[in-house]
Amino acid sequence: MRPEIRRLTTDQFLSLLASVRPGLGRKITAVHLHHTWRPNRSQFRGVASVQAMRDYHIGLGWDDIAQHLTIDPFGISWTGRNWNLPPASQKGRNGKPDAGPFMIEMVGDFDTGQDILDGEQRAAVCAVVAGILDQCGLGTKDVHFHRELGSPKTCPGTGVDKKQLVTEIDKALASLRAAPASGARATGGSGARSKAKASVATPLPLPLEYLVSRDVAEPVDKPTAGYDDREIPEDGASARAIAAEAATRAGAFARNDLAAVVGRDADEWLVLRPHVVNLSQGKLSRRGLFKMDDHSIADIIEGIRSYAESTPSPRLMLHAHGGLVDERSALNYARAAFPWWRSHGIYPVYFVWETGAFEVIKNRLGLGRGLGDWWDRRFERFARPLARPLWDDMKDYALKSSATDAGGGEAGGARIFAQALRSLIASPPGGKPITLHAVGHSAGAIFHSHFVPALVDASMQVDSLALLAPAVRIDLFKQMVVPHLTSGKVARFEMYTMDEEAEKDDDLIEPLGVPVYGKSLLYLVSNAFEPETNKAAILGLDERFRTDTGITGLFKPTGAHRLEFSHAKGKPHNPATHSRMHGCFDNDDATMRSVLETIAGLPTTVAFPIKDTKCDKASSRALGAGFDAGRAAWPVTSPAPASRATAGARRALCIGIDSYPTSPLAGCVRDAQTWADALRGLRFDVTTVLDRDATRQRMIDALNTLVGAARPGDSLVFQYSGHGTQAEDLNGDESDRYDEALVPIDYTSGALLLDDDLADVYRRLPDGAVLTLLMDCCHSGTNSRFAPLDRSVPRNDERRRFLQLTPAVEEAHRRFRARAPATDPTNAEESLPGLIHFAACLDNQFAYESGGQGHFTRIAAAALASAVSRRQTNEDYGSEVATQVIGLGRPQTPRLMRLPAGLDQLPLLAGKGGAGGVVDAADVVPGGKAPGAGVPQDERAMAEWWLQIHEAGAAYWRQRLGR
Repeated sequence: MRPEIRRLTTDQFLSLLASVRPGLGRKITAVHLHHTWRPNRSQFRGVASVQAMRDYHIGLGWDDIAQHLTIDPFGISWTGRNWNLPPASQKGRNGKPDAGPFMIEMVGDFDTGQDILDGEQRAAVCAVVAGILDQCGLGTKDVHFHRELGSPKTCPGTGVDKKQLVTEIDKALASLRAAPASGARATGGSGARSKAKASVATPLPLPLEYLVSRDVAEPVDKPTAGYDDREIPEDGASARAIAAEAATRAGAFARNDLAAVVGRDADEWLVLRPHVVNLSQGKLSRRGLFKMDDHSIADIIEGIRSYAESTPSPRLMLHAHGGLVDERSALNYARAAFPWWRSHGIYPVYFVWETGAFEVIKNRLGLGRGLGDWWDRRFERFARPLARPLWDDMKDYALKSSATDAGGGEAGGARIFAQALRSLIASPPGGKPITLHAVGHSAGAIFHSHFVPALVDASMQVDSLALLAPAVRIDLFKQMVVPHLTSGKVARFEMYTMDEEAEKDDDLIEPLGVPVYGKSLLYLVSNAFEPETNKAAILGLDERFRTDTGITGLFKPTGAHRLEFSHAKGKPHNPATHSRMHGCFDNDDATMRSVLETIAGLPTTVAFPIKDTKCDKASSRALGAGFDAGRAAWPVTSPAPASRATAGARRALCIGIDSYPTSPLAGCVRDAQTWADALRGLRFDVTTVLDRDATRQRMIDALNTLVGAARPGDSLVFQYSGHGTQAEDLNGDESDRYDEALVPIDYTSGALLLDDDLADVYRRLPDGAVLTLLMDCCHSGTNSRFAPLDRSVPRNDERRRFLQLTPAVEEAHRRFRARAPATDPTNAEESLPGLIHFAACLDNQFAYESGGQGHFTRIAAAALASAVSRRQTNEDYGSEVATQVIGLGRPQTPRLMRLPAGLDQLPLLAGKGGAGGVVDAADVVPGGKAPGAGVPQDERAMAEWWLQIHEAGAAYWRQRLGR
């Protein structure tokens, strides 16, 4: 039986090692150090990644995961294969059944210019290796890098200086051997401890010590045959397979991860000690799950200092959660999210201020039935006396957190933190400025309305403030925060919230699925929790703030501040924020990436790690025909007008496949994601099918759904990046006796997607609809189906997107087609009136990728938004893209395939009526009145901009402008 994967602190590992080493049947004679390469530090997902590595290695026919131990970026050790078994470290160097190396994988890509082996991870590596050397009677001469074992690889990374690392290991070893035989040495001693004060020696609880000892040191008969011929793979194919498996295993708060924590009670929140300020009624919490002692704030400041010393541009993110969050949930959120911020070079600090008032409120209010506004008004009257006292208490805690006296002469915990941070910000390590960025969700906006002024009072500037669905009163925000926006002490302000329609669609629903209130939580706050009997002005409520020029005036078209609305179901997503539930903004991937981009100054391709199925379901899209509001970016000037009557739905399908079992690619998934982002920016409702999900059946089903739902006037896009191929023509419709095919992930079963299959789907396109194909692969769809003649040598990491079928796959293809329904042999593309086809290359050329993206996609996707906004024709867009791709100097010429008459001059991505790519301008009310008479010019400019970004507020601004 394979051992359970266990999560150990360094001290626990050393305690375990001391316990089991005397009984090991296999003598440890050396330590082999590797880096994982992939996953790198930012891609690591805890036990999900370790289990994914195990699954992949077992799939190779091995008895277990290659390594004995994995050390993650946070200094945590994860157990692997039985220590009585030889590892799969390096062919010919894995030792014997009774003696050999102990193999350690360090999570990260430590080649020069990539990850850096530092901090908790480096300390853990030194302590763990020193402990093994000490227990096994070895010296630092017995520490070997993978690249020293006869491997051509750079492992464990060109950025790791062995001499320096061995020197540090030697110091840790000397410290261990100098410690007394009992006490400190038994649990790792001073040399086994990290710099953090929280890393106190914590031996394994006895029941767990027994279980883990049994797992890692259970006697074995002998290793499986061929064990010494095995070597851990570090290549693109294995990396993609492991990443895909880890992604499927990783969950929101991964209960399995938490259950795997050894010494859970003692160490549950250990990794959060440098990142959490826990408050209770405004003061530092001396009780609860996460107690703060007299040294806690100093330890956090020291953690920030250490981070700033090793970071070129240190950035501090200060997070305040919402009022729906109890203490444990807030801590779980911080633990799941903080590695994502750290992997992007940002140091997060979470203020856990124990606001679980809403849990009490909901329990007091019980269940009801959603019966529209009539019920909502009754519910508000019912809720007011029960909920308002709790809401008032929560607001009081937010104020006390940053107060000079939170009671009994003790300052609020947030103010204590601000004062402690002050000297570090004033004199940062190396003179590198540390920028401050505040992020607050829901009631977290109330917290920050007091904390941001406390930071300013301590002579610090806040570089950015991001509020997500803020539940703060507008008058409090204008009193406490707006003056600092005006003075520049808060340089940038961003607000992410729902538009009015989405806010009213967001029913407050109990766990049983019964709506107790027919609007969002912010409406309940506005109408029941605040002192007013109705309609208190809450900052995050579109309906409340859009008529307040003191707020709307902050968001000038060319100003520093930013307003982003998420939209109701049936409307396309704003690329910057997707959340359609009040409680989901702080785990909405689009929103959190937008916030990170502001802080880091660069976009990220790494998804936010916290998912919630309720939020995902609420954010699912169903783009309705006829809706044509929204934007790709906030326009400063109005685009050309278009008739709403001619604009149909915009829907797209993007498919990308990298992880082919043979001839894997490296840029197709990124291609599909790039196209999806570009199309969403043009208000397309996009479905993606990526990598292992892209089976033949899934691809054909998704394409059938795309075309089957089409109506006259719709603009559809089908984008594919992956291998193309040719297969024997089995139905006699091809003069050259070959069918062209797209290559699904399961192609080895013969499941190719032939041009005949695609044509059967394309024929279902209704008259008046347009389907644009964007094919970044070889053999994109004409009758000239001869193999590419390109004899050029690929450069560097270039790959060709053409798969030559093996005889076995060809035979599987024949068997598959014999079972499949017959296709219509008519060439649909010759006669289909609505098909527009952009191909990545000519039929005697290859489609290339390099740098993690297809050459065609890199240029064509980047040019898309501009081409649509300029009403560029299909022909002109195709010519412009082809010219740029040819300019790369590779034998690849994109082209616009033959088109039915007139489609070459149709605007790109337009429906048959020509309006598919146009954003509507505001309608003009007839009557001869001069629009905007008496409205100041600066307000008129803002109003024109507002009409473009926000349909829900249009009526107010049209009235204001006299339209």
